[in-house]
Amino acid sequence: MEKIKQYLNYIALALIFLSLVSLRIWPYKKTIALLLGLLGVAALAAYIILNLSVLKQSFKRKSFIYSGNLIFIVILVLAILVLINYFFSRHHHRFDFTEAKLHSLSDQSIKVLENLKEEVSALCFFREGNISQAKMENLLKIYNYHSKKIKYEFIDPDKNPGMVKRYDVTQDGTTILESGDKESRITSSDEEDITNAIIKISREKKKVLYFLEGHGEASIEVSEEKGYTLAKEELEKLAYEVKKLTLALSDTFPQDCALLVIPGAKKDLLPNELETIRNYISEGGRVFFMVDPETAPGLKSFLTEYGIQLEDDLIVDTVSRLMGGDYFMPIVSEYEYHEITSEFRYATFFPFARSVSVAEEKPEGISANILAKTSTNSWSERQLTDSEVTFNKDKDKEGPISLA
Repeated sequence: MEKIKQYLNYIALALIFLSLVSLRIWPYKKTIALLLGLLGVAALAAYIILNLSVLKQSFKRKSFIYSGNLIFIVILVLAILVLINYFFSRHHHRFDFTEAKLHSLSDQSIKVLENLKEEVSALCFFREGNISQAKMENLLKIYNYHSKKIKYEFIDPDKNPGMVKRYDVTQDGTTILESGDKESRITSSDEEDITNAIIKISREKKKVLYFLEGHGEASIEVSEEKGYTLAKEELEKLAYEVKKLTLALSDTFPQDCALLVIPGAKKDLLPNELETIRNYISEGGRVFFMVDPETAPGLKSFLTEYGIQLEDDLIVDTVSRLMGGDYFMPIVSEYEYHEITSEFRYATFFPFARSVSVAEEKPEGISANILAKTSTNSWSERQLTDSEVTFNKDKDKEGPISLA
């Protein structure tokens, strides 16, 4: 122990030296350098604490000023200062102490900015005195902080009529975002609109999503409670193209399909439709199945081919009732770890949901994962009657229940 106490200062210097070396060798793996640097500082702190009495005596002696110990300490302190300066100058952080996070971007926006490959220019046409200019300018500063590929310029239409004519600007407060030969226009100063515009012009190819129809599915053209018009509009804001698809009259699949959505088919799909979807999946296609309780029994057997087991039940959740919802509106607040759910931050309601699980025997080459489970205050009801909803331990399955 005594030897360790004596050599902790050398260990500290070695760790800090290795930290600086790692920054030189692996400039993009800064976590390693930071870890080594912190360990070095910790070793130095431990050395000072464990040898405090000895150090006090040494400082009192005149000979200490001319000794190698002083030179060593100076070198160590300088190394620490160099390391601190590096991280603060190149990795400075912006802090937002407002309760509503007024000076921060959402995780989605930050992710979009981190993945930018090309420069994005924003031309902001605001007349002098436009109250929205300050908000837009503040937002673009934050965008630029997260990505230097974001450039912006404010133009007063009254002072620059040539620019107004060139870009055919007809409304004060118009912002034109450009990247390469692509452009997107917005007239608001909202983060969501800015980010969606960046997505539109930075995406190399527009992805097409198809929603299946012909079996009683929810329609993307219906704006009522069970319609998917709002979902369609939100997807289009993210630069997706949304189309309808009828497979009954064709045995071929659209070549541009990035994802097929089956939004709650009430009737079974025809054998030729299932075969077309099966071929699409075998070629690497993606399908999002949304299957309501007591509907489309043919999909149940189809999904077993891929290691997915649908149960003939209805999930009941007492927690959703406490939050003003219905017993049959289970809530998921914690998600299983997966790339799909890694950025889920909020609770999700699943009205009238059935349970889904991974089959005990999966086909060869198939992997399946549970993504979401209900709370322990839920159960799956197998024999629902008109009487009061209660848990029956002999018939029902106790939560947590997997539903995705």
